[in-house]
Amino acid sequence: MDYTFALNADQDKKMTLQRQEYERQFIDVKKKYDLKMQKMRNEMEEARSQIIKQAEEKKDDIIKELTKDHFKKYQDIKAYYMDITTNNINTIKKLKNEISQFQKCNND
Repeated sequence: MDYTFALNADQDKKMTLQRQEYERQFIDVKKKYDLKMQKMRNEMEEARSQIIKQAEEKKDDIIKELTKDHFKKYQDIKAYYMDITTNNINTIKKLKNEISQFQKCNND
């Protein structure tokens, strides 16, 4: 009886030590791959940040170019209508002068 009890105790002790060894190995492997996973996440996050930064810079450049182009076109349109308005005002003044001269000639 003592012999079977001793065998069971020895077997339990070996199983406990083996379980502890497997748990230690599991923890070591888990830590190793957790570190790898964290490193990979950080690298991917950095790459994503770089891509976003490049896209934002490209977007900002396009917006600046469009703003500059639209401002130039706006100035061209403004100058065009200013020329038309100036020409119309000059034509109106010229016609008023002609009318006043014609009325002076008719009154004389």
